[in-house]
Amino acid sequence: MIAGPLSYNGGDPSTVRVTNVQSNSFQIQLQEWAYLDGPHTTETISWMVVEAGCYNPTGDNGYCAGVVPEVKE
Repeated sequence: MIAGPLSYNGGDPSTVRVTNVQSNSFQIQLQEWAYLDGPHTTETISWMVVEAGCYNPTGDNGYCAGVVPEVKE
């Protein structure tokens, strides 16, 4: 599970918090700094979920998720 940066609709600094990651669900929330505990405007958060494993769909570039590939020297 990868959470991208959130939009900048509000002026108060905030971060994205991901919790309770399961095989079929997760929880994601916007969290303001502790000294800014009031209401916050609507934001957009990008996210992506992939199954664990290594993928190389184009033959040139690929990625691994949830695993560390063996490095061949």
